Amino acid sequence: MDPPRTRHVLRGLARNPAAPPDVLRRLAGAPEAAAELARWRRDLSDDLIEILLAAGTPAIAEELVRNEAVGTALRWRLAAHPDPVVRAAVPRRFAPGRVGPGCEVSPALLEHLSRDPDAAVRAAVAAHDDAPVSVRVALAGDPDAGVREAVARWWPDPPEDVLRRLLTDAEPAVRASCLLRTAVPPKDLHPVLLADPLSRNRVVQHLELTPELAAELAGDEDELVRHALAGHPGLPTAVRDRLAADPEAWVRCEVLLRADLTEADRARLYAELTADADDIGSVFVDGWLGTAWMGRSLDWLRSAPLARRLAALASPFPYLRRAVAGTDLPPEAVNRLHDDPDPEVRRIAARRSPDLSGELLERLVRECGENPKFGPPTLHERPNFPRAAFLDYAVAPDPRLRHLACADPGLPADLVAQLSADPESHVRVAAAGHPRLAADRLAVLLLDRDHRVVHAVSAAPGFPVPWMRHLLDRCGL
Repeated sequence: MDPPRTRHVLRGLARNPAAPPDVLRRLAGAPEAAAELARWRRDLSDDLIEILLAAGTPAIAEELVRNEAVGTALRWRLAAHPDPVVRAAVPRRFAPGRVGPGCEVSPALLEHLSRDPDAAVRAAVAAHDDAPVSVRVALAGDPDAGVREAVARWWPDPPEDVLRRLLTDAEPAVRASCLLRTAVPPKDLHPVLLADPLSRNRVVQHLELTPELAAELAGDEDELVRHALAGHPGLPTAVRDRLAADPEAWVRCEVLLRADLTEADRARLYAELTADADDIGSVFVDGWLGTAWMGRSLDWLRSAPLARRLAALASPFPYLRRAVAGTDLPPEAVNRLHDDPDPEVRRIAARRSPDLSGELLERLVRECGENPKFGPPTLHERPNFPRAAFLDYAVAPDPRLRHLACADPGLPADLVAQLSADPESHVRVAAAGHPRLAADRLAVLLLDRDHRVVHAVSAAPGFPVPWMRHLLDRCGL
């Protein structure tokens, strides 16, 4: 095999849940496979961990400490690693809801690492949500500006004395980062922060605007300042209209999200934005507005009285309907959303409706597709999703549906084989891991021109163990 294909095979085998212990031990001898083992295997045995650590490379140790299944004892051991990169990885923050057994970093370990001689390690502790208050207070006075910046960036509600210290820090990056989170700066510091170019745009949302100050900020050379001003709820109407003609499209987009626009003004501003933009600019405008429902700019609509939210369902702008679709609505309003012309609106509404019929689920998936951020379970994973739909998807003209057909473990073997030869590589990737894919097709996919397919088939649970050993023999492992 050529070297790139070999790398993808080894990395795939390292992820294969059916790989036996002897195969895993042999894989530990290949650096690219060892990194995959250390980072992703949730079934690492004690002896395999020792083999990985014996390799002596900081990169492997760093990947090992990122493994969500690594226990507390090993974390303490790696906290004494000679390489600061490894020690800094020990308190690395994990996504909520994805923390595995034994993955939690104890307050005692965080306190121990907060005294590490390397600033990067102390900064990693400062960024951890579970760092004790006493540790964060101490790190807020750390001699290294990077550590103080991490405290400012990741501590959302520090005590007022700490907040004041960070907001008046000698290092500009510390002052700026302090306003990235939810901390509200004391009013007496507003003039100082407003005069600082790095914190000017970030303090705007907290200001009590006068007409004079609003007009001054609307003429600021920094577009970040004008963008922040465009979202201020206390913006005078005259300044709002001035920003609606701002030369920067994303400033005008922020005006489009305001609560105090009439629908006529909203339509006019949107028409002006898209008329002035080229194709790339129009994509930007629609992309910016298309994700606005996930941010805070439309909090006013999500928390509006029911009558205001129901009126927004008739808006021609999908971004407003998307914001409303995720709120509590009467059943008849939700039913209207299931037929909305915007696919994202329909997906949001479906997420809020656990009792959808199988027929409606299938129609939503066929017409709108899935959105991974709305799962699990996604629409096709719900218990009442009609399994017969996967048979239709397997032969559908749309490759998106053919890809989705592979999610059915009961799909007939002949259809799985057909999908494994699909002209679209992402469909072949999905078919490569199907439990009903025959061995002869596995062998063909191992030689696929797309290395993502090679990786997927090597990681497939149905990949024969004798083949694994044969491939390792060929690689000299």
